Amino acid sequence: MLRRALAVFLVALLLLPLAGGARAKAGRQLTVPGANEAAGPSSTETIPGWTIADMMSVGIIGAVAVSPDGRRIAYAVSRALMTEDRSEMVSQVFVADSDGGNTAQLTRGERSSHSPRWSPDGKQIAFLSDQSGGSNIWLASAQGGEARQITNVESAVLDFRWSPSGERIAFTMPDPPTEEEVRNLQQMNDAEVLDENIKQIRLWVVSVPETGATDSPRLLTPQDFSVMSWDWAPDEKSIAFAHVRTPAFGDGWTSDISKVDLATSQVTALAGSEAAETMPMFSPDGRWIAFAATDVPAFDFSLVTVYITGAEGGDARPLARTPNEAPTLIGWSRDADFVYFTEDQGTAGAVGALAVDGKGLRALSTTDYVIQSATLNQARTAFGIVMENVASPMEVYVSSVDAFDPVKASNVNGPLTRLPIPRVETVRWRSSDGAEIEGLLTYPLDYQAGDRYPLLVNPHGGPALNWKRSFHGSINYYPVPIFAARGYAVLQPNIRGSNGYGAAFRKANIKDWGGMDFQDLMSGVDSLIAQGTADPDRLGIMGWSYGGYMTAWAITQSDRFKAASVGAGPTNLMSMAGTSDWTLALPYYLGGRFWDGLDLYLSRSPIAHVKNVTAPTLIQHGVNDPRVPFGQAQEFYSALKAMGRPVKMVAYPRFGHGEIEPRLIMDVMQRNLEWFEKWIPAQASIPAPNH
Repeated sequence: MLRRALAVFLVALLLLPLAGGARAKAGRQLTVPGANEAAGPSSTETIPGWTIADMMSVGIIGAVAVSPDGRRIAYAVSRALMTEDRSEMVSQVFVADSDGGNTAQLTRGERSSHSPRWSPDGKQIAFLSDQSGGSNIWLASAQGGEARQITNVESAVLDFRWSPSGERIAFTMPDPPTEEEVRNLQQMNDAEVLDENIKQIRLWVVSVPETGATDSPRLLTPQDFSVMSWDWAPDEKSIAFAHVRTPAFGDGWTSDISKVDLATSQVTALAGSEAAETMPMFSPDGRWIAFAATDVPAFDFSLVTVYITGAEGGDARPLARTPNEAPTLIGWSRDADFVYFTEDQGTAGAVGALAVDGKGLRALSTTDYVIQSATLNQARTAFGIVMENVASPMEVYVSSVDAFDPVKASNVNGPLTRLPIPRVETVRWRSSDGAEIEGLLTYPLDYQAGDRYPLLVNPHGGPALNWKRSFHGSINYYPVPIFAARGYAVLQPNIRGSNGYGAAFRKANIKDWGGMDFQDLMSGVDSLIAQGTADPDRLGIMGWSYGGYMTAWAITQSDRFKAASVGAGPTNLMSMAGTSDWTLALPYYLGGRFWDGLDLYLSRSPIAHVKNVTAPTLIQHGVNDPRVPFGQAQEFYSALKAMGRPVKMVAYPRFGHGEIEPRLIMDVMQRNLEWFEKWIPAQASIPAPNH
């Protein structure tokens, strides 16, 4: 979707895995779940049920690369590594046959390797690794053996693409620090003037000789902008790319598309407006470029349309609208009649094809699995897919483009399927204004129809995200399968503003945070009480980011919740508007800057209603959170503490808005379990009326 494309460079900067290829150093290792891809997490004859350790053992799979002939795959698996001196996610690259046979580990070491891509002739695999101290491109034979380093950059390679001939690789990286900046840092004279000396993300190209050292990379975009997604022209004479004004998250929503000539380095504009044009992709014959563009303003909630324009520019024509109006492009069909896309649809995902003549689309996937990512091989004959559902953990699948029939090609998380999976249903209810709202309900593991159970409501972040039928044992700050095993029901509502239901629904909470979205949530609670599942006297609520906002808002608007957990939640919208790196979020969602609409900013801030809170509240927040700054938690905590309300605040060092340190993630999970078990004990279920 749009946000994924527009923020890819930021995600890479914040979450770039440490990579490697050297042998791991000796030392006592406390926890290394699933070091072997095929075996996955350690299995035993006794199945104790879900634990936090089980959830942390899930292998997270990156995008799948299918070989040009469609016979083999490459992918990276990331797992939690916890030793006496390390707590991080480490990934390694694997190769296998497309039917899952002959799985082999291509990279090893104490650091990560990831993002594998096949050479056009299928003989080599390039990947990113930091074996030499920073993220660089490495190259290995597809049959295994020693890898060789292709780049040696001073910054960090964020992404790369093979040229069609395989003779060159284009890549992006941010500007490295200057010698003066390094010297000032060493001398502790590193004062920084905001919005000056911006480190742009630039496009480079490097040759790939068959043997020996490569030439020095050549800079293609010295201009004052940052490059995001890009694509090689089939004749290799040019590269089309999307670019933004700066890499700052708040500046990264409006983007344009240009083309750089490889021979002259001349840049020509192709598509630009007040909206965001992104994800350019050349047709197989090089005559056309497909791209995605938003409406105005360009933001998380935007309507996204796919367009086709000439490779030399000109008027762009729109293709059909997709069901969710937020497609992520995969690539062109080999006959250039279709453009493939993937997007969320309700609580699932789908792969589809847009007719280039603009006359419609066709759904390719009919699976009830959640499609987390999909790629197209160079020959445009096969999709590489990462899929999962509530009972089946994330795995690699391969499908022909001619008949979508995914074949499972990995066993990364196989042993986890032996653990008990609670019953999960997609449920629907009517909100207070009659609108139909959807969500996921996880039943207690020992659920008996007719009995009432404590209910924990778990609103999602975003706001333009959504709960999907993903594997419930995956890493989550709120460990749903463990709650279910301990006797709780969990409702995950896709309230107004959620993705998956079209642009109008994504925009339905504009100027209305805490309004109808809150009514949607409470209507879902009431529907479960009415059907006899939820105990009205044992209600809790927990959420992260926008889910944290909804949690804080809910306990200031209702005394029905007996306990709450606020994770990285905005509580004072006025102070957040001036301190968050998401500089346009609140002005877009609340209809303007706070100085032009102070009443709305204050009236929809949980802190303005904090005197109403009666629920014991756990607050969890990262000290280094740029999105929802740490002060948001401090304000809410200080107020609750001053009033003598039951409250506990946990501050996480090195923790941003989302964390990848396994030990800290485990702490977040454990504290949430303990908090709700303390304040809403899940004792034996009670009969519903008339049971």
